[in-house]
Amino acid sequence: DNTVYGPAYVAAFFAYGCVVVDGTTGAGLAEKLRTELLPTVAAEMLIWPPIMALIFARVPTRHQLLAVNTVTLLDVAFLS
Repeated sequence: DNTVYGPAYVAAFFAYGCVVVDGTTGAGLAEKLRTELLPTVAAEMLIWPPIMALIFARVPTRHQLLAVNTVTLLDVAFLS
């Protein structure tokens, strides 16, 4: 999940932020992806596996979705 979906998610997040929110051109988006994609994906890969392991090990099943969504909200704030 993290190795396939993670880079696509980060790239889509950057694309939406650059093109729709900031009004950046394709060249600006390409530069952002070139400079920030790899470090951001690396940070995501360091953060998410331990968090998911903790959630699935310690949080009751009925609350796991809420826990993951809470961490996702914090992750989106980090990406912003």
